[in-house]
Amino acid sequence: MQLLQFQGNLLSVIVKMYMDIQGDSDLESRNVIRSSWHDDLPRAVYDDLEHVKVSENWFEVYRMDHDIFAIYEPYQWQEVDHVGGNSEFQNILAMDSDYTKRNMKGYANAALRNEVSDEAICSVLPDGVDPEIHHIAPFSAKELIRDGHKIDLGDRVLKVLSTPGHTPDSVSMLDQERGLLWPGDIFYAGPIWLFFPETDLDEFYSSVDRLCSLVPELKTLHPSH
Repeated sequence: MQLLQFQGNLLSVIVKMYMDIQGDSDLESRNVIRSSWHDDLPRAVYDDLEHVKVSENWFEVYRMDHDIFAIYEPYQWQEVDHVGGNSEFQNILAMDSDYTKRNMKGYANAALRNEVSDEAICSVLPDGVDPEIHHIAPFSAKELIRDGHKIDLGDRVLKVLSTPGHTPDSVSMLDQERGLLWPGDIFYAGPIWLFFPETDLDEFYSSVDRLCSLVPELKTLHPSH
């Protein structure tokens, strides 16, 4: 039933916001923070999961099936998500796209002030985060990959699916052996935000159709957010 609902929700997804912005990316033009965004947290879906205590209070961790843990960051409304900590890793796989390569250059403090503002935070900032110098450091990829790349984790192999639309380098991860899918930002329990200059609505719908075609072979979904 859950997978049938997933298929129906994907096919009938309502785009919350889509702005066709021309020219270079201007992060300050993307200020779409709702004053009440934190009232929706935590999501009800976490009520049925085992809460795992961790030493870092900025994150919450939940135990799921198949030796999977959900790492939840509930206290910040992010704008430039998913790449902020990349510089801390040595072994990075990145999609071979111009958009990805631009992100590798990092972002200066002036472009990111909004994501550590009072409006974007509903808790105390973690140790080491200073709004005056907050930035995203440049990073490099060990390997640039494409659709179909396989990541062998030892006891699990993940197939990388290129599912652009949200961003040009959006990916989903498929564990074919166990029937598990991580759809990334293509689908999750909430409004789908499609407002970046790089967003492509046609590609988004194509990615939705691709994931829908996988439903018969899936057992569990692990959406983001």
